[in-house]
Amino acid sequence: MANRSSQRLIITEYGLPVNLASTVVAHTGLDAIRARALLQEAGERAGKLLGLTSSPLLTTTQGTRAENIAGLVRLSTTLELEIVPKFLSQDGASANWREDFFFLANLFKHGTLLASDRIKASRGGARTLADLVARSLVGMYFDNRHRPIRAYRRATEDSFFLDGEVDPLDLYSPGPDGYAQQVTKYDKRTDFNALIAGAATELLSEVSDPELAFKLRRLLGDLPKQTVPNTYAVRTVSNRARAWQPIIDLSKDILQGLSLSLKSGAANAPGYLLTTWQTWEALVLLALRHTMGASNVLSQKDFKLGMREAIFPARSKVVPVYPDALVKVHGQRIVVDAKYKTSFSKGSVRISEQDIYEALAFAKATTCRHVILLYPALPRNTTPVLGEGTLFERIVLDDCTIHGVQVEVRGIAAKNGLRSFGSGLESAIIQILAAYP
Repeated sequence: MANRSSQRLIITEYGLPVNLASTVVAHTGLDAIRARALLQEAGERAGKLLGLTSSPLLTTTQGTRAENIAGLVRLSTTLELEIVPKFLSQDGASANWREDFFFLANLFKHGTLLASDRIKASRGGARTLADLVARSLVGMYFDNRHRPIRAYRRATEDSFFLDGEVDPLDLYSPGPDGYAQQVTKYDKRTDFNALIAGAATELLSEVSDPELAFKLRRLLGDLPKQTVPNTYAVRTVSNRARAWQPIIDLSKDILQGLSLSLKSGAANAPGYLLTTWQTWEALVLLALRHTMGASNVLSQKDFKLGMREAIFPARSKVVPVYPDALVKVHGQRIVVDAKYKTSFSKGSVRISEQDIYEALAFAKATTCRHVILLYPALPRNTTPVLGEGTLFERIVLDDCTIHGVQVEVRGIAAKNGLRSFGSGLESAIIQILAAYP
């Protein structure tokens, strides 16, 4: 008989194919064909949720391989899949990357929260998901606030204004607050809103960010006084209110398992997925604007590299290039481009030839002398310093210098993490330009 205890499967993004299907067969009792189909369905679901044109989870007879995604997702009631980011592969599954990527999945449009995927998580730990989950709950609530969940209910009220059903005898002897009457109300006092309010109240005592605490109080003030939530009742909203279902699922998870880390355990936490290179690019641009000022960062603008001329029929058009950012530092313009994948040669990190050619095109089109390529830092046997930039390679070609820099991203989910990341990024750029004017 197949083992029915919960199990987490682990693969590394862009790694060699792993025979996950055999583990699925052993754990669920499915045959090999249906096991591969289960993994294929997970990949199709991930691609649809992230808006990709193809499945990022490739399953063949050789095994399963993940491309361009990281995160935690549920495959079945007893199976979960953890996709470790490529640049953390040296750390393996023991890397403390899960909370960081949970934060990034909620910060950018390139990630998605899987509130109904109840991923097994452990209680306590040095790092807590309270602030991260609170940010998700508040964001989802105010995104849907314009279409609140309401329901009809019967209530007893005391009032001198007759608006409901009153016992005739009470007309002769009203109470101090008026006539007791049965009224029908259509308002936000519902079982669903009780779950949301209960989750917000629980998080309020756990969050460390004052701004998040303020937003949670604002959420609670937006809802009338609710009944005590029943977290174990079946909670499925109507089709009209289906946009609220992820919030209801997340609220239920919060009330059943707070103070979590995403290491596998007995409690519940929401799953998530994100596209890695797009998230890294968005993080770098956000940090640059936040730290160096939006007026000093020109992002995603096209520059003319040359002209493409067709002979028959005769026509021509511009050949554009799109560097991630053109940054002004102390009056000097430089190109900053986010790169996700580094290359290895004899055990050391290097800039790939493709990245070199692209950097040269950026330099020529923008007439900039310096191009800084930013990669997420590979783990080292030292305590990570968020935002620390390390120059690992420099390429000089005539009057153009290409700088390859690894930037430490671990710890981005910590308090003021985005600010620390941006400050470290700015410091690294300034130091490089000072050393290589």
